Amino acid sequence: MDTHTELAILMLEDVPEEAEILERELRWAGLKFNARRVQTKADFAAALENFAPDLILADAKLPAFDGWSALQMVRNRAERIPVIMVTGALGDEVAVEYLLAGASDYVLKDRPARLGPAVVRALQDEENRRGREAAQQERERLERALQEAAAEERGRLAKELHDGLGQELTGFAMLAEGLAKEIGRSGSPVPPELEQLASLARHAITTCRDIARGLSPLSGARSGLTEALRDLTDRVNGLPGPRVSLFVELHDPLTTPREVSEHLYRIAQEGLTNALKHARAESVEIRLDVDAHTVRLRVLDDGIGLPDPAVRSCGLGLKTMRDRAASIGGRLSVVARDEQGTAVICEAPQGPRGTAVGV
Repeated sequence: MDTHTELAILMLEDVPEEAEILERELRWAGLKFNARRVQTKADFAAALENFAPDLILADAKLPAFDGWSALQMVRNRAERIPVIMVTGALGDEVAVEYLLAGASDYVLKDRPARLGPAVVRALQDEENRRGREAAQQERERLERALQEAAAEERGRLAKELHDGLGQELTGFAMLAEGLAKEIGRSGSPVPPELEQLASLARHAITTCRDIARGLSPLSGARSGLTEALRDLTDRVNGLPGPRVSLFVELHDPLTTPREVSEHLYRIAQEGLTNALKHARAESVEIRLDVDAHTVRLRVLDDGIGLPDPAVRSCGLGLKTMRDRAASIGGRLSVVARDEQGTAVICEAPQGPRGTAVGV
C-alpha cells in the first residue's frame, strides 16, 4: 500500500469531536487522506456514489442510522470497500458478527491508537485481494486462450484429415474398385489383392473420419451441434444396448461459438457413455432445448438410478463434465428422475448474436 497516496475516507460518525480524534490518529499513522463525515442513511448513500471512498470508518450505533445497516449497504455494492467498525463497548459475539458480515476490523473508541495500524492493514489486505483477483483473472484468460487455440488446432487437423487425407483415400479406393470392375468386364479374373486393396482403402477412410470426428466432432460440412449429436446417436444405435433418441427444440437459433458447442457435445457424449455403461437402462434420451437466453442439454435414462454419492462425486467423468460446463459459464447437475433413472443436465447461456456456427 502506498501511504503517500491521498485516500478518500468516509466516516459514519455523529460526534464531530470524535471524528477529529480519528483524523488525528490517521495523520499520526502517516496517512494522507481526505475525510468526509456523514451521520444519516441518505448522506451515507450519497457519499458512496459521489465521494467514492477507499475506506469506511463506521460507528456501530447512531441515533438515526447504524453501522450494521451501513455494512449491508456496502456489501450489496459490486465494488468492494473495506469497512472498519469504530465504536464504543462491543461484546465479543457482536464483534464476530460484524467480521463475519464483511467488516475488515473493529476499533474501540477508547483505544484510538489501534486505528492507524488497522487502517493500514485493511488497505493492504484489500490491495492483496485485488492482486490475487487480477492474477486469477489473468490465469483464466490464459487458460481460455489456450483452450481456444487447442480447439482451433484440433479443428484444423480434423479438417485436413477429413478434406485432405480422407479425400485422397476416397480417390484411391475408387481407383482400385474401378480397376477391379474393368478387369471383371474383360473376362479376366480379378486379382484378390486388388479387392483387398480396395477394402483396406475403405477401412482407412472410415478410420480417418473417426479420428477427425474425435478431434473435432463439429468439423466437416455438417458442422452444427444438432447434427453432431444426431451422428452420435446414430452411431450408438447400431450397437447392442438401450435405445438412444435425440430430441431438439429450437425456440430460437443456436448462436453459441464453436468452442461452446464442442463442450456441450462432449458433455452429451460423456453422459451418454455413462448411461450406456452403468445405468442398465432400456432407453436413453438426449434432449437439446434452445431459447433466446439459454441452451439446455439433458441426458436422460430409465436405468437403476444414481450411484453412491461418494462414487458420484469423483467418478463417471463428472468432474470433467462440471469443468466443461463451468468453462462456458454454465452449470451441470446430476439428479434422480421422478419416475426412474438419472438426469444429467447442463444449462449454459446463449452466445452473442452473430457468432452462430449452425444448428
